[in-house]
Amino acid sequence: MRTLFIGNSYTYFNDMPKIFKDICKENGIDMQVTMLTKGGMGLDYHVENEQTRFNILFGEYDFIILQHVAHPMGEFSVMEDAADKLMEWIGKTPSMPCFYMTWTEEGNEE
Repeated sequence: MRTLFIGNSYTYFNDMPKIFKDICKENGIDMQVTMLTKGGMGLDYHVENEQTRFNILFGEYDFIILQHVAHPMGEFSVMEDAADKLMEWIGKTPSMPCFYMTWTEEGNEE
């Protein structure tokens, strides 16, 4: 199986793809992972990056994990528009999209 992680420094510095791959391995699942990240950038950045579109359409991924910038999140409409575009591309593939939300900042839980 193959999974693509699209995100930012929360994905990269916390090595989410490796953690996911290790969990899969512990459960007998052979998982290949790919990561497209850029610190401080949201899904809108990835929509403008040609590597993102290419990987989604031609990477033959089983799962595509999407993570938007969190602190600060920025305008909801920017995230929503970018997510809609990514979902349009993902919809042309057999990939299963998955969104994940990062944790809150300490002292700023809302």
